[in-house]
Amino acid sequence: MARLLRALGLKMKVAVFGKEVRKLKKKVEEKGFEYDKENPDVVICYGGDCTSF
Repeated sequence: MARLLRALGLKMKVAVFGKEVRKLKKKVEEKGFEYDKENPDVVICYGGDCTSF
């Protein structure tokens, strides 16, 4: 999906929540995704802090 969007000149918007937000945000952007906490296409939850939603 990400490759198709890049081929079309678009970026998938991703929000990241969890313990290592700064590190994960950097990785998300390195992989060509756009970090967008307000209107994401995908949400990544990372942690192990027993958070549930």
